Amino acid sequence: MSAIFGYSVGGKLYNYMRMEFDSDGAYTDRNQMRLKKDWSRWEKEGDIATHPQPVYGNKTNSNSTSSRYLESASYLRMRNLTIGYNIPIKKYISKLRVYASGENLFVISGFSGIDPEVPPLNEGKGLGVATFVYPQTRKFVFGLNITL
Repeated sequence: MSAIFGYSVGGKLYNYMRMEFDSDGAYTDRNQMRLKKDWSRWEKEGDIATHPQPVYGNKTNSNSTSSRYLESASYLRMRNLTIGYNIPIKKYISKLRVYASGENLFVISGFSGIDPEVPPLNEGKGLGVATFVYPQTRKFVFGLNITL
């Protein structure tokens, strides 16, 4: 059995997708962001909230670049797990090994976006900006090695 992990500790990511989807009413076709349990919207004076009040056709720029879209870049990813077994055989075959392998099996992260591991300079937005990129592919491989 072998396992390979990747991690990052510290740093911040700018969640560009969250900025786009949580438009606070500026773009009526983009209010797709659901608030997490500990997030809230401002409703009345004195409220302490993570998000402003949504306003249809909002022109206050509350959806523009903001530190509220900075999130932790820390994560732990299982890059690869391989489990194999050598079957003892004496006739005709000197070695027989069966194995199963998986890549990108899980990620532990507080990041609310798709993947906390973003490519450098993705979509021209710069370093540390998580945009509309596909997450890393999860792969499974099953195999059989035969040595005659």
